[in-house]
Amino acid sequence: MTIEIENEELRIFITTGRSCSKDFRALQSNKQFMRSLNDVMGILQAAECVDDLKFYGRLHYEKLIGDRAGSSSVRIGFKSPYRLIFTEHDGGIRIIIIEISKHYGDK
Repeated sequence: MTIEIENEELRIFITTGRSCSKDFRALQSNKQFMRSLNDVMGILQAAECVDDLKFYGRLHYEKLIGDRAGSSSVRIGFKSPYRLIFTEHDGGIRIIIIEISKHYGDK
């Protein structure tokens, strides 16, 4: 699966684990989050298409509805409230990562 990242700051954070953005500063110091993010990115890179993500129950892959219709998400970490939000293109063979978001239903 081809992975693109929508904004440059997010791309730098995901690829290097570092960021000057206040949005990512707290996350970059959370070692468990960073390990989980690397694991998820490895799974995404190894997948041939988004349908392969259904085999990883811990990711909780889902197509989003409501305000986020047209996007999909996977969980970053086992008990983490954070999700990786992305859009699917070319029949799920290419994704564009939009953001890291705190899931609305998790506390």
